[in-house]
Amino acid sequence: MKAEFGRLTCFVDTNGDVEAATWDLLDDVMDAAMVDLKCLDDDIHRRITGASNARVLESIRLLAARGKLYEVRLLLLDGVNDADDLLAATGRWLASVDPRLRVKVIGFRNHGVRPSPVPLREPTAGQRAHYADVLRAQSDFDLVVV
Repeated sequence: MKAEFGRLTCFVDTNGDVEAATWDLLDDVMDAAMVDLKCLDDDIHRRITGASNARVLESIRLLAARGKLYEVRLLLLDGVNDADDLLAATGRWLASVDPRLRVKVIGFRNHGVRPSPVPLREPTAGQRAHYADVLRAQSDFDLVVV
């Protein structure tokens, strides 16, 4: 089926919260996936999203093993999921998956966001640069800061 699209690239933009069978279904038609990881700590991930991160982490592992993981995006919220020790642990975990992984550090932005019980504050450019420094200390990631 992918051959019908010629040279078009097909990336999946996902929160990764799916069963492995979903990736099996998509494997032949997608080139790669961009996966959002809200937090490595499951309790904080549940607080942010209302769900466990177990399937997200498994999706990251599985896609990386298949060569289908384009990048992991870390959406960081000031004072919620941006502690240095948590970022370092996240970096070590991601490095165990692939030490040269493309990691995009994204600072949360309030524009267009629905009200939330979690305090949602935008990190400054300086904070985002610091996040990248903490992650960079864990591995030779291909880091992008947005």
